Amino acid sequence: ATAKRRTSTLAQHLRPSLQATAGRATAAPAERAQLRRLIPVGADPDTDGSYVAVVPLKLRPLEEADFGRDFLAVLSQLTDVGTVSQAFFNERTQQLRDDPLSHMLVVEDLGRGRVCAAGTLVVEPKFIHQAGLAGHIEDVVVDTGLRRRGLGRLVVQKLQRLAREAGCYKVI
Repeated sequence: ATAKRRTSTLAQHLRPSLQATAGRATAAPAERAQLRRLIPVGADPDTDGSYVAVVPLKLRPLEEADFGRDFLAVLSQLTDVGTVSQAFFNERTQQLRDDPLSHMLVVEDLGRGRVCAAGTLVVEPKFIHQAGLAGHIEDVVVDTGLRRRGLGRLVVQKLQRLAREAGCYKVI
């Protein structure tokens, strides 16, 4: 869950960019290194501020349980989501999982059990570039309280890697 360390110790090991733990076995080496780190989220209110709380995170595909992990609330920080029932959410999540041209990723705050960032890759089949594929990164959002720590960059980098693996000649 949440670990605490002295700020001076963290300052030696943490950069202001993404610093998360956990990771997937299929992650690239640089991505695994990023996912093993921790994100400072603020001073401990019970001390003089010399301690910083850290959050364990996991980058993974969207799943049905994310309905109850505030995925739609985070997405609504980007744009209007509307009313989505859990049944429809489950159906759409299955559609996305079955579609080899769509990849929706989330970052889960494992300490709180909620989604804190997300992004989507849509692969478009083209006639140009010898009937190549173009990747479109869409709907990248990070929860307000965790912005400017590199989470969005991590999501975009993973989506770019998925686009390259799919054979996209460009990613926009």
